[in-house]
Amino acid sequence: MNDVPSWIEAVATVFAFGAATAAAIWTAKTAGSAKSQAESARKQLEQSEATTRDQMESMRTQLTLAHESAEREKQGARESEYRFLRAQFDALAPVVYAYATPGSPSGRPMLTSVTIEEQQANPDALLMASNAVTTPIRVESADNLRLFAVTVTVNFVNCSGFPARIDLVDTSNLEIDNSDTVPDLLGRELVLPPNSSRRVVLFRRHTSTEIMRVFAGGPEVQFVQLKYWVRDLAMNTQDEYGFMLEARFFTADGSRLIVEPTLPYPWEEVFAGQSKPRIYERLDAPATDHRRI
Repeated sequence: MNDVPSWIEAVATVFAFGAATAAAIWTAKTAGSAKSQAESARKQLEQSEATTRDQMESMRTQLTLAHESAEREKQGARESEYRFLRAQFDALAPVVYAYATPGSPSGRPMLTSVTIEEQQANPDALLMASNAVTTPIRVESADNLRLFAVTVTVNFVNCSGFPARIDLVDTSNLEIDNSDTVPDLLGRELVLPPNSSRRVVLFRRHTSTEIMRVFAGGPEVQFVQLKYWVRDLAMNTQDEYGFMLEARFFTADGSRLIVEPTLPYPWEEVFAGQSKPRIYERLDAPATDHRRI
């Protein structure tokens, strides 16, 4: 049997090589296309994720803005209601002023003094007008013990059509002289009817030893301090007022106490000043301690 001619083998080899080449080219194109599609798909996914993130961020921003807007509206409503209630309470708040005078209405001067023996003989001696200090007193030692009383009268005047409650909240160790004070003072509280006035006589007692011990410019001796609150009966509003009254009768010369019968700067009438802005007790209750001192 004759062998296959060589040219046929050559042609077959050429065709086989061409087919293999074509297959390789097609495979390469197919692989390149698949890679391109995968890259395209990845980019589309990344773009989709970025778009989703932007949309979520935009939604969060809108929600935050909406929440802030709602809070502003609520705060505005609360402030409007607060201002309205304050105006209502202001309209019903009593108007009270107070002024102090030295001494008492019964004629007792601002400064009286007795010896310890005189006080033991008569417990009322210290507050008697006849024991006024009219000449300088020299206390040479602790053995020569004397008692002193500094007396002031505070007049409260309600010039409004609403009753007022007066609370004496800081009286600087002052005592109330019930014998010379209006009878409707209950403890340290006074109810003042509309368009009326009341007086409270206060005094502070010292011994010469106490004065020397705290003399170093201490307000306990040199001034009479008084703080009080003015409230309506429902205690919706609270106004705080105070006095700082001069009482510098006492000086020291070494171990000797010198007491003068008159003040270096005499005064006849002092009006109370407001200590701080009005407090709305019911509106500000969570942030305010309303216990009396």
